[in-house]
Amino acid sequence: MDINSKADIAEAVKTLEGFSNLRRLRHEAHYKNGESLTEYVVLGRWFLDSCGNCMGAESPFAVEPVLTKHEFFDAVGQDKGVGFGLPTSIPKPEDECSFCHLGWSIKNIHDCYRKESLIYHIQCYRIKLAIETRKTFESAFITAGYGDVFANGIDNEYYNDPSAIYYTHWFRVSTSLANFKVGWRKRVIHLEILDPVDGFSMHNIFTDEDTTKDNKMIHCWGLTKMAAYLHEIKFALLLKRSEKLFGQDN
Repeated sequence: MDINSKADIAEAVKTLEGFSNLRRLRHEAHYKNGESLTEYVVLGRWFLDSCGNCMGAESPFAVEPVLTKHEFFDAVGQDKGVGFGLPTSIPKPEDECSFCHLGWSIKNIHDCYRKESLIYHIQCYRIKLAIETRKTFESAFITAGYGDVFANGIDNEYYNDPSAIYYTHWFRVSTSLANFKVGWRKRVIHLEILDPVDGFSMHNIFTDEDTTKDNKMIHCWGLTKMAAYLHEIKFALLLKRSEKLFGQDN
């Protein structure tokens, strides 16, 4: 295979094995033999530079499978802000998704996300993240003494891009005392009571807490803080309901 030939490179990138071998050969050609290589952009995303390196754009462009660098920028526009960087998330032929344990081919090569030493299909990582988030939220309610709870996924009210790798649902959490809405907003958790009893106020319960809050909502700096707030909310709800019952008895 001629690693500088557009035709040979186009043949190589028809398979994941061929693309992997192409990158290896180009790396060896420069770093072992000192060759200066022709620059190409392959599969609309990966830049093969003159030094045998492979760098990736954030997402693929709809262009021909193999283009010289100049042809690529002619195709996408010279003023297009395209950045190629390291590291790249290119699966190896032998890789398996850490969630579903299926592999990759050249057809789904862009559907790949690395998290530390693990590798995932993007949708698999989102599912994993959603499952883990739901479990941690439910655990916070249980730790706070709410007994059996059920969290149902709802739209994320902070991140509005479902295609983002870290996108995960917010949740409506049903408990025997009240229904809540919870979800991550960057470093804080939005905790909102959906059906408070009369006279209930987050402001009154958490007067000394230096965090964003209103009568129905409070921001929690982490899961431990969320569980602590939920514990206080539980007693406030029980107190308000007992006051209501006491008033009815009289």
